[in-house]
Amino acid sequence: MRVLLDCTMTCRQPELMTGIQRVVHEIVRRCRSLAPDNVECLPVRFAAGAWRPVGDRIPGDQVLGVLRAAAASGRARRKEARVAIAEGRCAACLHWLFGQLLYTLASALCSLVKRVRVPAAGEELVLRPGDTLVLLDTFAIRPEVIAAQRAGARVEAVIHDIIPITHPHFFVGGNADLVRWFDWSANHASRLHATTEYVRGTLRGHYGAACPEVRVFPLGADLPLAQAGLPRPALAHAVGDRTFLMVGTLEPRKGHACALDAFELCWARGSDARLLVLGRVGWMTEALVRRMRSHPELGRRLHVFHDADDADLAHAYRGCRALVAASAVEGFGLPLVEAAQHGLPVLASDIPVFREVASDATYFRVDDAGDLARAILSELERSPRRLPGRRWVSWEESVRRLLRGIVA
Repeated sequence: MRVLLDCTMTCRQPELMTGIQRVVHEIVRRCRSLAPDNVECLPVRFAAGAWRPVGDRIPGDQVLGVLRAAAASGRARRKEARVAIAEGRCAACLHWLFGQLLYTLASALCSLVKRVRVPAAGEELVLRPGDTLVLLDTFAIRPEVIAAQRAGARVEAVIHDIIPITHPHFFVGGNADLVRWFDWSANHASRLHATTEYVRGTLRGHYGAACPEVRVFPLGADLPLAQAGLPRPALAHAVGDRTFLMVGTLEPRKGHACALDAFELCWARGSDARLLVLGRVGWMTEALVRRMRSHPELGRRLHVFHDADDADLAHAYRGCRALVAASAVEGFGLPLVEAAQHGLPVLASDIPVFREVASDATYFRVDDAGDLARAILSELERSPRRLPGRRWVSWEESVRRLLRGIVA
């Protein structure tokens, strides 16, 4: 039996390392060694008109990791300098120029590495009856997938969430392409693989009798953070036993605006609580970003970093008071798992998936700044604490579970 794991979109955009791309990388690295004896497991991509094999590491991911970090740093410096220039601080022009040069150079090198390290040529794979094509990426190339079905291959899909369907107002234009991909997968795939019971329930609830079998495999959470280096001094200064941490891309559903409202309520009462935000700038957050950058507490009781690396994240998990997860909806919630592994207390919005992955959290009502403020002040009334580190599924276990579900 051949199991072909499609990672076409990740190969096409290796400079992206959002949640789904990270999952694809972790599965690809382990799938060959963990496949059952009677199964040949091959990561594949569609290029130059045919399905072609990919190595155990997606091409370009090592070099591009460094270049991505450089580009993100340049972008952050450029944005910060623009604000300073607008405020009349002319010395920021040099800062802007350096950020512009760093961003332009790193972005150009990213494009070059993509062309050099992700070649279109390679051995062509002919799909045949008995093969199983598993769509790890979203935006799968439907005509090629349909052709694989006509050749006799089974098609299965991994679904991380269907938030663009259930909560379209959190996306620009409702993300119509993603919705079409979900609809195609639910109507034409032989089986779906969800990452949580919550996602399985939303799939069945939305598609009803049309929904194919849905199996669940939990995502892994091996944390290489223990080997991470030293954090940047500015972030190290922000971490402490009065600091609450938020991790994740700034986007409407993540609840950053509600969390900032809650901390402003705490500060109005004289609290010395601090908020540390680690996350790149996403979409539909222009007003939030302006609010953070012009906030009177920025650099004092509010700290924001858009280009945090593993060293920064590791230090924050080890040294902060608690994690704040204020999302209105999620498909999983990896920061809750990472925090629990470090023994960090969690304040989480009361949504079903957070109940599933972090049963020992302190919950507050969704989008209720007053309730979150009370939870923050209550946490500060305690002595600083560390919970027993919680064991979570490793990536090895996660991939084994996925492969068992495919082979079944």
